[in-house]
Amino acid sequence: MSSNLKPLPLTPDDQVALDSCPICGAEESTHFCTTFHDGAAMHHERCLRCTLVYLNPHPIQSWYDKYFATQYWESKAQKWKVDVRDNIRQWHKQMRRAERYLAFLTAAGLAPRAGARVLEIGCAYGLIVQTLADHYQGLACGIEPSNIARRFAQEEMGVEIIAESTLGLDSWAPEEPVDLVVFSHVLEYFTDPNPVLTAIRKFISPNGLLLVETPNIHFLKSAHIFHPFCYSKRSLVALLKRHGFVPAAVAPDGSVKSIFSSGFFTLAARAGSDGNTCHTQNQSVSPALTAALIELGQTWFHVANRFPVNRIGGLLNGHRRPLSRDAERRLEALITKAYRHVC
Repeated sequence: MSSNLKPLPLTPDDQVALDSCPICGAEESTHFCTTFHDGAAMHHERCLRCTLVYLNPHPIQSWYDKYFATQYWESKAQKWKVDVRDNIRQWHKQMRRAERYLAFLTAAGLAPRAGARVLEIGCAYGLIVQTLADHYQGLACGIEPSNIARRFAQEEMGVEIIAESTLGLDSWAPEEPVDLVVFSHVLEYFTDPNPVLTAIRKFISPNGLLLVETPNIHFLKSAHIFHPFCYSKRSLVALLKRHGFVPAAVAPDGSVKSIFSSGFFTLAARAGSDGNTCHTQNQSVSPALTAALIELGQTWFHVANRFPVNRIGGLLNGHRRPLSRDAERRLEALITKAYRHVC
């Protein structure tokens, strides 16, 4: 494997412009920020109605699919031949997320039934979805474009890979409805989440759960080329309600530290009976007020992640807590496999 992966070229033919907000349809927007990719300026706008921040123009989905298939996890794993520590850190992070999600669902009284079928969109190495499925004595399914991550999830973790991209959702016909669908830091990567959520409605069980964790644009300035959409709680709720998902619980990303700087949030929603009904509000949000709140939130996030405030948060943060014994055993087994592959 090459030690240096060249950036994926982005041409004008790889981009498409939007004339309205893809969530609420509002045409009124304002400039949010400009970032750069391979020397080219990339512009994010903020919808004045639902507060969604979106890249405009943005790369087409096939460009992202190619990137995630050949570069995302590959760039993180390109040192495998000499050092697997980078991958171990990723596995450790995913295991922590899985345990946080279990605690979040339990605390909210939203745990799915025993024997639940769990689907993760963008399942990476499969640690999250397999941990959740094992906890509920169910079946783990996943979609993952990365060649290296998909192979590991399937062969080493036992995840049933149903497709390489969400295009496969349209033709997927599971034997039983899915009880829990997970988007762990993935929804923000889609150029259009609407067809994905529409497809999920077809096979999610009545009263099934959707679990989403994503950067909170009101605090963390997460706008860049790989996040064509950047959500606030308001805009994410508007998107989910549009597809008939009823918000049931929302919290900071599950760690104690996030109470001080909510750079991410976790939201669970149940599948209601009124899919395809748009519930977005019609009134515009005050541009000045919204801009001021975002600026204030991002300033505080910057302060809260600097010494000494970050030290206080770090002492309380879940990253300082040990994983459960079961999680530690899982990681030990993965590390053993990783070294076996490179020796």
